[in-house]
Parts: sequence; structure tokens; C-alpha cells
Amino acid sequence: MDDPDEIGEHYPVAARHHGTAMASLIIHGDLTDGGPPLDRPVYVRPILQPHEFMPGHEQVVPNRLLTDVLHRAIRRIVKGEGNQPAAAPSVRVVNLSIGAQTRALTRRMSPVGRLLDWLAHSYNLLFVVSAGNHTDEFTIPADAAHDTDAARLAAMRDGFETALLRGILPSGDALNALTVGATHSDGLGEIEVPDTVWDITHPDAPAHYGSVGPGVDRSVKPDLHHSGGRALYTRPIVLPGQTDVAVGLARTAATGPGLQVAAPGRGGATNSTVFTNGTSNATALVTREASRLFDLLESDNRDPEDAPLPDPQYHPLLVRALLAHASSWGAWENSLRNDLGLHGQDARRQLTALLGYGRLDPSRLGEAASNRAVLIAGGQIARNERHTYSFPLPPSLRAKAEWHRFTITLAFMAPTVGQLTRYRSAKVYFSTPDTSLAGGDRTDAEHNAVRRGSLQHEIVQGTRSMSFVDGDVFPVHVECMDDAQRLRAGNTIRYALVVSAETAEQTSNTIHDEVRDRLRLRARERARGRIRPQ
Repeated sequence: MDDPDEIGEHYPVAARHHGTAMASLIIHGDLTDGGPPLDRPVYVRPILQPHEFMPGHEQVVPNRLLTDVLHRAIRRIVKGEGNQPAAAPSVRVVNLSIGAQTRALTRRMSPVGRLLDWLAHSYNLLFVVSAGNHTDEFTIPADAAHDTDAARLAAMRDGFETALLRGILPSGDALNALTVGATHSDGLGEIEVPDTVWDITHPDAPAHYGSVGPGVDRSVKPDLHHSGGRALYTRPIVLPGQTDVAVGLARTAATGPGLQVAAPGRGGATNSTVFTNGTSNATALVTREASRLFDLLESDNRDPEDAPLPDPQYHPLLVRALLAHASSWGAWENSLRNDLGLHGQDARRQLTALLGYGRLDPSRLGEAASNRAVLIAGGQIARNERHTYSFPLPPSLRAKAEWHRFTITLAFMAPTVGQLTRYRSAKVYFSTPDTSLAGGDRTDAEHNAVRRGSLQHEIVQGTRSMSFVDGDVFPVHVECMDDAQRLRAGNTIRYALVVSAETAEQTSNTIHDEVRDRLRLRARERARGRIRPQ
């Protein structure tokens, strides 16, 4: 705990709800699941204080600019403050689970978002930030209030129609940050719901309270979704003649559902817990997964025959790319198309604003699989350059009309321009994948939106037979171009790339070995080429 502003002196322990919950989720995860704790310390800097007029609520320090508080906090962590050395120079990932409810994103980037973009680019940090919550009551037709399924559909359609009012909250609009939305899920399992409340959200679907995109310049935001805790709603009483009824969140802190977290206890008790929900919760859980990925990258437990992992300077970007790489829409697309009556290519654009890159699947993070091969890379690229990466095509996929998928994810530190209408000064992207070679079609996020931010994630999947010969590759071309400004000569942009190929286990369980063997062969051939007889 580092509190140079001495906020804690006026912050009673009984009021420290939000920070306690976030630290609990980062260190232990959902207490209902009983997962192992992190094996490294968490640096905590207080930036909230109890609300002056609303008991049980917290707010940012009202007499200081939030941008100044955050700038000083990050600089103290990385560089130090005054004559003091850096407080925690080993920090690489920063969790920021706060949102300004009075300023949903419309067109312009918020000052806090601009600051995070500059800090991420300047100090090479991964910021994991919450998309924000919109907890006001919403309305549904009175006729829908008599049936749970009808109420569920009405709530979903109301959320779609009011999406512009439920925009991303600062600091979730930051371009270089990983912005996290919440799904209606937790580890509590089935519970009995009393007649006075409703569960009107589909299991594992995006939560009604979560902010939706798009981001600045119609970029993909939120980037991904993760478990935020289930939320129940108070069942309204319909009076004669009413055409619409208001629906609000029910209080479930004592009984659940939700994510179980540590909470301030009465009389100094240290074993108190409550159930909570929100995008802040999902952000804390993603931060926990990010820490696990950093551990894997830094341990470098690889076979001596394999190429070394990318340099640590690329690890923040690699973790960001790996988290997005493990995300997809899954069954969300068909379900929402039917429920919302969406059709055509415009439907994909509208769904991208609601879903981002989809739901994070933690089981795909840092885990090897015999039917999946994942390649990672990091580099620096200058304007008008092209870097080509060749993914060896596994022979077991040749001439098989079975389901398979190629996934490509690129993350880069976008330099930004504060005074122009266009915000991103340069862009790094990969060319549209060769869908004919991949034997499939692009799915999930709309193809224009994925290039507008600093995180590009594309999936090509299908069942068409792939025609290639042994030794052929799936090329990925990474390019850099000017955007709002001309990138100066000699300046480069850091990026990280993750590419994977997979199929069903019954189709092939040797893809991982096939790709690895071809990469090792390629490395040996290059080594022989560097050794020349005297």
C-alpha cells in the first residue's frame, strides 16, 4: 500500500469497499471458485475516498484533477517522485477499475483516455481498464412484465436501442488500453430466485449494465468481455393502464448471485465477504489472467530446440494480444441476430459495437493443445515497412473438408495526437487474411472496425478443403502507415503478433507437433546458412 497523499487518514476501513473487492479479485479471483492466490505482491495506490453525501459510495478525490492524480501515481511507480526512487519499477500491468458515469464517450477522447494512451506508449505498460457501468433503471413494455422470457427479450432490445446513451465511460475509451466489459456469469451456480426479483439476462451473455461501444473513430470497444457477476432485477408491479414499467437492479450483496469478494468486516473482522457485479469485477479478473501470462513469458520454459521468446520489451503488448486472441463471439452472433432482428453486413457492424472481440476463454490462455498451434512474435516497424511472417501449414489439414480455424491478433503502441480531430498519428495492421488459402470465411468483428484502434483481431474459419503441398505457409503481412501525422524517419512502433491454427480433436491431434517440427527445421536451415566454410 502506497499512500503519499494520505487519503487513508480520512478513509475509514468500513468504507473501503471498491478497492478491497478489486484487490480480492486480482489476488484470489472469485472466492466461490477457490482458485490459487497470486504468488507476487500487488501494488495499491488509493485514488478514491468516501462520498461526502452518499453513504456506502466512493468517489475520486474531488479537489484534484483525476488526470494529475493518475499521472503522478504512474510516474511514482515507474520513475519515482521528487528525490524518491521508483516505488514499484517491476510493475508491467496496471488495473484501473473506475469510470466517470457523467461522461459517456460520444466523439472525442476524454482527457483521462488521452493520458492513459500517452502513459502506455511512454512507459510501455499494459493498462487493463473497465468499460464502465450504467445502472440506471430501464423501461420495458408492461405486457412483457408478465413473462420472464418476454422481459428478457424486452430488456435486450431496450439495451440495443439505447446503446448510444450507454457508451464507454472514461478511462475505458483509451486506445492503447485493454478495455473490459462484463458477462452475466459467476461461480456461484444455481440459486433459488425469489418471486420479487428476475434473472432476465441469458447465461454468459453481455451484462445489461455494461457500457457498449464503439470507441473513438468507431474502433472496437470494449475489447473483450469477462465474468462480471450475475445481476438480478426487481420485478415491477404493473398497474392498470400502464404501458411501460421501470426495471432496476436488485440488491444481492448478502445472498448472491455475483462474484464473491472480500469486504470490510464489522468490529475488525477479517473474514467478511459480499457478492458484487460490474465491469470493474471483470477487469480485475482479466488483470489476474494478465499476471499469469506475464509469469509464463518471463519463465521461458521452452525446449532448447525452439526459438527464444520475444524480448521482455514486447511482453505488455504480447499479453494484450494473447488476451484478445483467446476471445470470440461464439454463439452470441446467431442469438443476437435473431433476438434483435438484425440482418446483412450492417448487422455485423452493430454487433461489433455491442460485443467487441467477444468473450474471453481463460482455458485457451497459455495452455498447449495437440490440435492447436500458437505462434507469437514481437518487433518494431517504421513507416512504409512490411514485415512478413510465415505460419507453416500442418499437413494433417490438407484436403480435409472439416472444421478448422485460423486466428490472427496484432497489438501495437499507437502514438497519438492530442490537438487534431483524428487521434491516432500512425497505424500498424496486418493485411486481410487469404481466406481462399485458409479454406474459410472471416467471422466475428466487422472488417473495417478492427483496423481503427491499436488491437486488430480476426478469425477465419470454415469447412472447405485446403489445397497445399508440404512446406507451404500461411503468410501474415504486418505493415505501418501514417495516419493523422507523418511518422518521423527513424521512429519505430512496437507491436506484438499472435497467430494460431486449430481444428477439432477428431480431425487431427498432431497440429501442434507438425507446426513445431517445421519451425525447428526452418531454424536449423537458417543456422546452417550462417555457418560458411573458411
